[in-house]
Amino acid sequence: MKKLSLVLVSLSVLIVSKAQITKGNWLIGGNVSYSSTKYKNENEVQKTFILNISPDVGYFFAQRFAVGLRPELQYWKGTTAYPPDNSQTVYKVGPFARYYFLAEDKPINLLLESSYQYSFTKTNASKNKSNTFSFFGGPVIYFNSSVGMEFLLGYSTSSFSNNDGTESTVRFGIGIQVHLEK
Repeated sequence: MKKLSLVLVSLSVLIVSKAQITKGNWLIGGNVSYSSTKYKNENEVQKTFILNISPDVGYFFAQRFAVGLRPELQYWKGTTAYPPDNSQTVYKVGPFARYYFLAEDKPINLLLESSYQYSFTKTNASKNKSNTFSFFGGPVIYFNSSVGMEFLLGYSTSSFSNNDGTESTVRFGIGIQVHLEK
């Protein structure tokens, strides 16, 4: 009986929920993502697993269209040929733009986002700067008119200032966004 009550309450929340993704509203939130990265240049290929924490703030300049700023903290530890054990802390910041495809009154929506981030990387061996371009998409489930949970899948590519290699990343993330009325 307890499980049936929980299912009925969850369904009723989804039925009456709608998002504030209208012009003039604010978007505040963030996500945590896990990624798998493959880096290659002419001398080496390495694979790593990465944890990203990225808060964000945005503004809806049009119906279902928000633009904002996202700082990000990234930490990874991987095994490479040289040095054998390497860890990195990466600090990123940059703009993002996102679009929600379905009407504002839907309890579930779909979003697509693109972003650019400038980053500063500090490893135990060196320092580096990079430019990253990313694309994400996925569903958002709204708990009420202000709070939604996102499930995102994305791809990013980075180029670095001190070498000729590139980094391609596939990311899986989950986040919470709060939509504030004007």
